[in-house]
Amino acid sequence: MFIRKRRFRARGRVLILSLLIPFLGMSITPVSYAQSLPAGQAGVANLPAPGTMIPLSPSYTPAIVEGITIYPDNPLQFDFIKPEGQNTTGMPVDEC
Repeated sequence: MFIRKRRFRARGRVLILSLLIPFLGMSITPVSYAQSLPAGQAGVANLPAPGTMIPLSPSYTPAIVEGITIYPDNPLQFDFIKPEGQNTTGMPVDEC
């Protein structure tokens, strides 16, 4: 019984140290770059200044699937049937 308690204490100490060392390391190391920048600095990480109006993103139309061709001899092989003039991004072929 004494051996079990001793073994548990050793495991517990290893667990506590493995959790304690990273937390102490984070408190000793200097502040990261992103946190050290003053708030509202324009041009940081390609972000607009706070309060700036952001334009809408372009509209997106996904590709339309008209059907699927399934091969009976190979059930994991199939082809998608899509309308002419579209690719898998949903954009017209001439814009890609």
